[in-house]
Amino acid sequence: FFKHIYLGLYNEEGAAARAYDRALVRLRGAAAATNYSLTNYKDELQAFEMDKSTETLACSTGAEAVLRLPAAPEPAVPGKPVNSTITPETR
Repeated sequence: FFKHIYLGLYNEEGAAARAYDRALVRLRGAAAATNYSLTNYKDELQAFEMDKSTETLACSTGAEAVLRLPAAPEPAVPGKPVNSTITPETR
């Protein structure tokens, strides 16, 4: 699948290229084909490694269940009281 990430508008081509590089390094790490040397993106490489290790930890511990979004609330019905807390019994 394709990801679309808005990187902003830039007046200078170099600034746009660096924004593209930073985003690509965050997504692909050292395998990213950047416009400038990877040595310019040490912080982004560290962030990629942290994201990768966190993802591996989540998968290995079964924490992926924690990352799931809760079910969408039911639409309001006139005259019906609204539950302020969601419990397994009210889902």
